[in-house]
Amino acid sequence: MEIDIFFSYACRDTYKVFKWLHHLENLGEKLNLVWHPYGVEIESEHQWQQNWETARSELRGFIAAEAAREQGNDAFRRFHRFLEEAVHEQYFELGDEAVLIRVADRAQLDLAQFRADIQSPSLAKAAYLSHQRGVTEFKIFGTPMLILDGHAPLYLEFMDVPQQSRARGLFQSIRALAVEQLDVIQLKRII
Repeated sequence: MEIDIFFSYACRDTYKVFKWLHHLENLGEKLNLVWHPYGVEIESEHQWQQNWETARSELRGFIAAEAAREQGNDAFRRFHRFLEEAVHEQYFELGDEAVLIRVADRAQLDLAQFRADIQSPSLAKAAYLSHQRGVTEFKIFGTPMLILDGHAPLYLEFMDVPQQSRARGLFQSIRALAVEQLDVIQLKRII
């Protein structure tokens, strides 16, 4: 199953969905995950146009992820995993250049290439275009938003990371709701 995910490293709910999807992969689910930057803290087009030195934390995370993607999809997946964990498990500062370099090193990226690539304005533009595509094509309003096999976007929020033992059943329920039960437009639990 292909799942497009509009995400932000600044979003704790994105991290929970990331961990849930990671559990599913560990359980043998064949998922083609495609991660698309979507800014939740970037409030203006001007903020998207910042260079590496002046970019705020969230944009720096996106630029670094796009630099990892320049080294291939596997490099991006490793970097993405380690950055999610660094920010949401170890509580490192997302925009700290030293943290991003350490994550790139842990992901076994070519560090000289990574350092050169993060200076490129084209990477911030790539993240911005992803964000804009989410807004115009899919009506994305926040993160995480998932598109399962090309169906309508689904905003997904968990109280906590689902346990691995419950991950598959939850996935089957969400997939059925998102893909098969097209009469349901919105389901919201009030707690």
